Formats: sequence, structure tokens, C-alpha cells
Amino acid sequence: MRNLSLSLLSCTLLVAFIGCGENPVSNMDKITEEKIGTSDIGPTPRTTISEPLYQKLRAATVQIKTKGAEGSGWGTGFFIDTEGHIVTNNHVAVGASELRIAIKGEERLINAESIGYAECADLAVIKLTSSTKLPSATNNAKYLDWYDDYVTPTLVVGVAGFPGDVLDDRSGAVFAYNEGVVSTETRQMSTPWASTEAFDHSAFTSSGNSGGPVVEVATGKVVGVHYAGSINSPNRKYAISGMEARSLVNRMINGENIYSIGISPEVYVNNSKQSLGVRVKNVAPGKHADRIGIKTNDFIIGLGGDSLTQDSEGRVSTLEKYCSVLRTHNPNNPNDVEDRGAIISIEIQRFTQDNKWVTCVGEINGDSLTLADDSSSQCPDSGKISL
Repeated sequence: MRNLSLSLLSCTLLVAFIGCGENPVSNMDKITEEKIGTSDIGPTPRTTISEPLYQKLRAATVQIKTKGAEGSGWGTGFFIDTEGHIVTNNHVAVGASELRIAIKGEERLINAESIGYAECADLAVIKLTSSTKLPSATNNAKYLDWYDDYVTPTLVVGVAGFPGDVLDDRSGAVFAYNEGVVSTETRQMSTPWASTEAFDHSAFTSSGNSGGPVVEVATGKVVGVHYAGSINSPNRKYAISGMEARSLVNRMINGENIYSIGISPEVYVNNSKQSLGVRVKNVAPGKHADRIGIKTNDFIIGLGGDSLTQDSEGRVSTLEKYCSVLRTHNPNNPNDVEDRGAIISIEIQRFTQDNKWVTCVGEINGDSLTLADDSSSQCPDSGKISL
């Protein structure tokens, strides 16, 4: 069994990218007390979007406050219909024991529930719960439409959300809007926590913007979902393609999870750039990973027979390998009430309450985790680990 304890002392996250929100790569500002509502930063620095489209964008963009195993946090999302569906990032929503939505014009936080996940694309759909009323007519709540084509370089776009570096001591996170241009065509792109169709843009963002809409300023339509920035190139930001997101979101609204075992993944590497596996940052209750006993801070070191701890070959990243297995052996079945699809072998390493690392094996949609060297013994309980 390969022991992670010494490796973790010298390991680092793959830090070419930084997520924005309750994310797997950066240390974002945490909410230390419950605060109702949000504020606007004003006058908002904007250049070309019309006032009516800006007001619609402001009304449709929401702050998502979360509570989970790793404490409290926030991210951004946006309404896409009148039924209360909100698009955000998987890394914002998955594993949250509470999802509460701050909406412009509402004096209360509104409860929401998770509807579907697409973890490899870092997308999630949540919805205002049936036990709460939809936003009142007086707050002028809006929803955003999708752009009907792929973006092209030089397209002027704006990003809306609640960045973690802009705070009001009275009301918490502050809404901000910034503009830039699309820098690249859409391509397949892997970060330490997603493998999806994405494009680069130059609009300023920071921690907390995760899940925010990227809109074409002439129409206000969504061309992408913001999810990452680059530490090495601070002016370069990344958005999940709106064409990709629209297709996946429609499936999630209809009750489908997409290439997802119900975790928020992140890749750890050591100083030699060798993968230590996919860390489980959060686990969605009742989903595939939870059902077989996977816990927060487990390290997935093998999936479907593929090792996730080997040096990458060429440009293939660990997360791309992880997602390739899920796309080849789909664990999700929308026609099954428990969403059970293909059976996929999984191997994890866990730091136990006895302060040692153990290797456990099991099957997504199959057998629960047991010790790798003793299949009659279940995987021991997790201990506390500092990462």
C-alpha cells in the first residue's frame, strides 16, 4: 500500500487554476455569521451593457449561501426560468447541508434544494424549495436566456456575481459586474476539478464569482458559466461554454445526474507534479459515493481499473482520466429511480481514526467499501486530516 502521509507533507494542489466560490483550490473568505440580503457596489463599473439589461442581469443573479462539512461559504448562481431553477457550479452546491438564496429585493434568505449534478462539467442545478414561495413580484425577479451559438474571440461579455474580495460589513457579499472580451474559441479544458468545454475571457472576477453568468452585453444572454481563474495569469478567466451548459442543465432539470458519482473532486499533486489522486472535497448525501461509504477527504487512487496516481501522459490530466472513466462507464441511469448505471470499481485511501492510511476498495453502484487486503472488513472510519 502506498502511504500518503509523507507525500501530503510536501504535496501541493495543482495551482495553475483557482476556482471562485466554495472551491477546491483557493482559500476563500468564509461567512462567519448569517447575514440577510446582499448589497450593490456602486456605481458599478460597466461600459457597454444597457441599463435595462443590467437591471435584468442584477435581478436574475443570486448569491448562494452554503453550509457543509467544511463550514460555511458562498457562490453565485442565476435563474433560468420562472419555476425557481438556478444554475451554479458543482463545487458550490455539492455536499451542502444547507442551500439558502439571497435575492435582490427579498429581505429573507430562501431555501433551495439540489436537483442535479454534472461534476465533470462543474455544473449543478438547484431550485427554490416547494415549501417556500417564489420571489415576490415586488422584487422584479428575472431569469436569463441562453445564447444560441458558440462564442468567438473579441465578443464583449460581462460577468455578474458576488466576489469574495468585495464585502459590506453590514450585509456581507456585494454584487459586482465587470466586462471583458472572449479571448479564445471554445475547447476541451481540464482543471484540477473539472474537464469540460470552456473558453477564456478577460472580465475581472475573484473568489465568490463561481457559478455566475457570463453574458453577451448586446443581448444579455448567457454565453457561459464562470468557474475558474488563473493564478499564473491573473487577467485570464475561464467559463464553461453556454452551449455545453444549456444541454446539461436541461437534462438535470429533468432529474438526471450526468457522469457524476456525487462528489466535489480536486486533484492533489506532489512537488514532482505526480498525482496523489482525486481528493473528495464534499459528498452529496444519498448519491453513489455516499451509498458505498466514501467520505470527505478520501483520496480516489483508482477508478475503473485506471490509476489516478501516475504521472500524466502528454496533456492528459488526472481529472480528465477520472472523467473519461465516468464517460465510458456511465454511473448514472435516468430511467432508474436510484440513478444506478454501470458498476465501476473504485480504490481509495483514507486516513483513519488510528492515525494511519488504509486502502479500501468497492464499486460504484455495487459493493460498499472494504479493506483492500481483507474484504470481510469494512473500511474504517475517517480520522481528522489537515490539508
